[in-house]
Amino acid sequence: MGHDDAVSKICWRDNRLYTASWDSTVKVWSCIPDDISSNQRSQFQLLAELEHEAGVNAMHLNPAGTMLVSATKEGSVSIWDITTFGLLHQVSCHSGTVYDIAFSPDSRHILSVGENRCLKVIDVQMGMIISSVVSEEQQR
Repeated sequence: MGHDDAVSKICWRDNRLYTASWDSTVKVWSCIPDDISSNQRSQFQLLAELEHEAGVNAMHLNPAGTMLVSATKEGSVSIWDITTFGLLHQVSCHSGTVYDIAFSPDSRHILSVGENRCLKVIDVQMGMIISSVVSEEQQR
């Protein structure tokens, strides 16, 4: 049993599995692959549990795999250092659910889109919203 509620997003990178859930956590799992020819399951070991104040609806890893951004049903965005599993910044971005979130290719910015029809750009280093655009239609 990995989570106490629905898993909303998963990501696989470098023998690690990242799972986001409505139970207000993102969990990081280490995968120890068994011999594929033996038809045995891989072994997963919990490395970290990143706590949130609300259900996690979206997450994304930066291209280098050193940072993770997660977003909640209550509109907050959290930026995590994956090497230490420490919280770098928490930003209140949207009123309502954050539908999706992504790092820019250079990892300097994060784009989020929310239930409030806003697209927000966050500066990763400062942990601040630097741009906001309201769309006429709901964005996913």
